[in-house]
Amino acid sequence: MERLIKYHCRLLVVGVVLLAGRDAGHALQVNPERDAACPPGTKVLFAYSARGVVSCAAVLQESRFDLDNVRRISMSWLKSLRSPVLAELVIAPNEIDLRQSYFGTNVGNEAEPSYCDSLEQMPRARRGPKSAIARILALGDGALFSYRADERNSSKGGDLVEQVVAGRRDPTKLLVHGKALRLLHFSVKRSSRNEHSVVLFFRSSSPPECKTALQAVRDIRQRVGGRDWEAWIRTDIWFSSEFFPLFFRFASNEERITHIGAGEGLVAPKAAPYYRRPQLNLADFHGRVVCDAYGRYDHLQTTSSHAADERETRQGEVGAYRGMR
Repeated sequence: MERLIKYHCRLLVVGVVLLAGRDAGHALQVNPERDAACPPGTKVLFAYSARGVVSCAAVLQESRFDLDNVRRISMSWLKSLRSPVLAELVIAPNEIDLRQSYFGTNVGNEAEPSYCDSLEQMPRARRGPKSAIARILALGDGALFSYRADERNSSKGGDLVEQVVAGRRDPTKLLVHGKALRLLHFSVKRSSRNEHSVVLFFRSSSPPECKTALQAVRDIRQRVGGRDWEAWIRTDIWFSSEFFPLFFRFASNEERITHIGAGEGLVAPKAAPYYRRPQLNLADFHGRVVCDAYGRYDHLQTTSSHAADERETRQGEVGAYRGMR
């Protein structure tokens, strides 16, 4: 299977065209000059604001980009919003790095991107951006501020500073049915001509389950309101999607897949290990739930008999949730 994946990726190299300047994945981009969802004095790359959901990616002049100033700008931005329930601001001094750290895999058509597409759009060495970057993510009454220092002059990557700046606990960490989940990122996509859906991306401490994904979606939807929802869950920080960053910069050192060496930074896995990892995609549209599982769920288990039981359970679980109302 590993040989087939490598061969498949090589086939995809032929005819791949990277659209320079195009913002992959976020078809909801608005005119920055008319948008008020981002902090003043920044260059807006993406902005969305509707029904309590706010998302912004913006470039801040490098001379103004330091931990204290960015934290002040982020807090001021959060306080200026009108009672958002789900909000994210990602800000960086380097536009090229920000695009790779915010936008996803662009395939230029209606097809779902594969991880091979993602690899083709990464630098040849699969190494991620290294300049500084910051984010504030709010859910309900909680908010987490994250700041990753410049990695270009560090032998082990830039330090990640995180601080809960609103609420009593980290809003990105959830415990659902005894499973620890971390909300990595969310995005908004058009589900029909007049409706949008929210896509949630989680990292799970163990192979994801449909019932866990469904409960996580419903817990967040209860706070945000009624609309179409999706949840993607993996046990790592890599998602091949037009709605998930090509390189996710806000993972802890334990969550990052890196090489230890001068200037290495964040390095993406090869195709075969990516496809082996368990992944679960759940969609809850107007109360109709569809749940699909991918990858090898047995490779994390200790015994073959237990692995077989896990596979059988998950297959039955997916079947039980498909079409459920």
